[in-house]
Amino acid sequence: TPGQSLPVRVKEKPIGGENTARYESAELAVRLLADDLPRLWFGLGVGNTLNTSARIFTGTYGKLLGGLSTASPLVTALLLQTGVGGVLAIWLLFLFILVDAYRLSERDGFMGALACGWVAVVIGAIVGTAYNNLLYLDAYICLFAYFSGHIVASQQKARRSVNISVGQRLVTADG
Repeated sequence: TPGQSLPVRVKEKPIGGENTARYESAELAVRLLADDLPRLWFGLGVGNTLNTSARIFTGTYGKLLGGLSTASPLVTALLLQTGVGGVLAIWLLFLFILVDAYRLSERDGFMGALACGWVAVVIGAIVGTAYNNLLYLDAYICLFAYFSGHIVASQQKARRSVNISVGQRLVTADG
């Protein structure tokens, strides 16, 4: 049955927990998934590694992994739940947000200033994936998503207005 066995068995110490080091937890997550290529790429499934006090919310692999997915850094939780593909997708999303924030930060006004600060926030979020697990702190995730969406939408609006003004200049120059 799922959750009863994974390819790696660690006998010298329990799997995961709060005392597992950052590098060690990410390495353990990769070792747990490495024998099965689809599992390495897609992970064990979102929520399948949760270990909660309420049995109904405990994931299939929750008891086996202990607190590895919740007490470890975000990169470990993402590796276990979404695999290498999920980690790359999250980092790609961060990169897209970073590029839009950087481009918007070159503009004057409030949104330019907000975007300038947001560049630092996104860099901190990227670096923080190796140190913290903010996935389970709902307020931070909601604020990050809200402001990131606002920055990206503002950049898209600014890009569209530049394209429209360039198109209008071309029409008037030709006409």
